[in-house]
Amino acid sequence: DMIAKYICLGRLAAISKRGLHGKLSSVAEIETAANAAFNLYMFSEPLGTTIHLQEQNYPNKKISFILPFLTDGILVLVLGGMKCEGNFHAPGDGDLISKLKLRIDRGYYTLENVNDPHVLASLKLWLHELCDPLIPEELHNDCINASPYPPALCYSMRKPPTSNRRVVLFVMSFLQFFLEEKVLASTKMTAANMALVLAPNL
Repeated sequence: DMIAKYICLGRLAAISKRGLHGKLSSVAEIETAANAAFNLYMFSEPLGTTIHLQEQNYPNKKISFILPFLTDGILVLVLGGMKCEGNFHAPGDGDLISKLKLRIDRGYYTLENVNDPHVLASLKLWLHELCDPLIPEELHNDCINASPYPPALCYSMRKPPTSNRRVVLFVMSFLQFFLEEKVLASTKMTAANMALVLAPNL
């Protein structure tokens, strides 16, 4: 009971900071939430927990496996992710995103029946739902003030935990693919647009 209480209170504290989503939960989501105190999931957990969850199946991965899973799905599979206008900005089908999220939480990393790159942009949802932001709150102002000066910003980014820095570096490296001119012509998502959409989730 004490463990369940501790986990539930931790989740409530995280939800109070990031806010709730504006849609009703499905039955499957409610069932998953009801078991959250007794099972660890890939979404809505601390970053360290997500890495611990994958140690048995992916012992050499230094970042959460969900990151390469979703990004490879956008880049490699025939989903048109690099040709899709408004990628990372336009919302995907809410029901499909919920189903993919539940599938991942249950350990099934498969893109079966997923043919919409906006659904794979649930990468943004995973970042948003981490219990603690990748860039700790106490560093927010430092990073914002340093943003016009790349060397100073790089110095500020040495301060978060190593696991957090790895995720930020992975996400930034991935987004570079979308800044090529031929990709921008299709997606219409400039660096400024992507920053506007993704920065709040970091």
